[in-house]
Amino acid sequence: MGSKNLLLLPTPYSPLEAMINKCPRCGKETEYKGNPFRPFCSERCKLVDLGSWLSGTYRIPTKNSHEDEDGESPKDPEKE
Repeated sequence: MGSKNLLLLPTPYSPLEAMINKCPRCGKETEYKGNPFRPFCSERCKLVDLGSWLSGTYRIPTKNSHEDEDGESPKDPEKE
């Protein structure tokens, strides 16, 4: 049996290190690796986004307690 020499070269970076993201606030392309504000491009964009959540500009829709599971108000038999 002959021995085979395999040459294994290390990859220069992992997929996460090479990933480029767009800032969700301004759309600027930013590297993932080494960015302490990711997914944002800067502290400013991160804080502006946080302010939008805190002020209520951004909100997650919720179902009112008087709505059915399908999101519609239940029919009132007295009104029909």
